Amino acid sequence: LTKAININHPLTFKTLGSEKATILFERMMAFEIQNGGSLSLENITFDGTKSPDYAGNAVISTSKTSMIDNYKLFIEKCEFKDMVVNHSFDVLRVSKGTFADTISIKNSSFKNISGSIAALDKETDDIGAYNVEYFIMKNNAINDLQGAALRLYRGGKDESTFGPFLEVEHNVFDHVGYGKKNKYDATLSLYGVQEIDIKNNIFKDSKAINMTKNITTIQVIICCIFLCFSTMAQEHPSLILTKAGVQNIRAELGNVPLFDASLEKLKQEVDAEIALGIDTPVPQDYSGGYTLSNFR
Repeated sequence: LTKAININHPLTFKTLGSEKATILFERMMAFEIQNGGSLSLENITFDGTKSPDYAGNAVISTSKTSMIDNYKLFIEKCEFKDMVVNHSFDVLRVSKGTFADTISIKNSSFKNISGSIAALDKETDDIGAYNVEYFIMKNNAINDLQGAALRLYRGGKDESTFGPFLEVEHNVFDHVGYGKKNKYDATLSLYGVQEIDIKNNIFKDSKAINMTKNITTIQVIICCIFLCFSTMAQEHPSLILTKAGVQNIRAELGNVPLFDASLEKLKQEVDAEIALGIDTPVPQDYSGGYTLSNFR
């Protein structure tokens, strides 16, 4: 694409057949959702290698001016890769005064990206406004993402609005959130989200989930696997998973190819670590631990 596509009507872009079409774009964005528009993307690869060397690129953005109409965004079976020409390259970045009824991202992959998947944190006046009502993220694989995968903000104590509602399920987050520009220092940054349902995800060598509530009514359900083998980890690895969560994961095996492949890859890595055994040093000094000669 040599020019951004303005979306001012509901439009669908879709590849027919099993092989994905590849879209490269030479502007700071590929799509701009404007008033009256909604967007559906299916079975497409987006490659950022031809994008301009500017900070703050995005595959999808919303109008810079306020929008009267709500919009919807659906991403299904898409691939987003190599968006590192400069820092803060987001897949979706919205503007203040724009509001999505639904944003749904399913069965897609994100790899080698310098920003976030969804930057929904522009309503910072703390008067109860926010950028999306329902955000759904299911069955995705996220690898080498420098920013927070999701930045979702709802400030203020006004209880006349009921959202946002968040569902994050059956995703694999692998090495997410370690970019120098990630000011949130998190894989998921959630502020004031009303209902949070995060379950059956895998977090490997990724930053934490940051949640802040600023109202009295909030429902949170979290059931995930946290794996960390990085020497940079500052917290002890932990497993947060219920019996029902294990049953749900087993029940879904064979139904979600992306999740199956990522889970099998992680299983092989864990099995390899177990096979190495535990290296227990035999102390030869009064202080115990490794003896200096062991390092020579």
